[in-house]
Amino acid sequence: MLLLLDNFETVWDINSTRDGIVDLLQKIGNAKSVSLIITMRGSVPPSGIAWTRFGCLPQLLPLDAKRLFLAINLLVDNGDSGHGECLDMLLAEVDHVPLAVRLLAQVSIGFPAPYMLKRWKEEKTAMLRTHEGPQGN
Repeated sequence: MLLLLDNFETVWDINSTRDGIVDLLQKIGNAKSVSLIITMRGSVPPSGIAWTRFGCLPQLLPLDAKRLFLAINLLVDNGDSGHGECLDMLLAEVDHVPLAVRLLAQVSIGFPAPYMLKRWKEEKTAMLRTHEGPQGN
């Protein structure tokens, strides 16, 4: 059996539940008939598990990050009005990380780059939600 836990940081980032999560992962990991794969943002996997291998997606080059953003968000004004410079600054703020670039592009549709840069400085990662979660999250 293969158990894939995608977007694992969603539960892992809730500090109050980490002990229970580690305990559950250890139990799953000890089962001989189960292979466990997790995907998550972050560079440190949960402790207490003998992970076979883990790695991180590398950052994109600035030009590639911009191309990715513009492939998703065609409406951004990249002309002479400073929008291109603001977009470059916005992408640098998220270190050209592929997932962050994709999420920024999605939440930025219909908004100018200077506005999104200002919003990023105020909200940081809270603005990257692409849909509303359950009440209280």
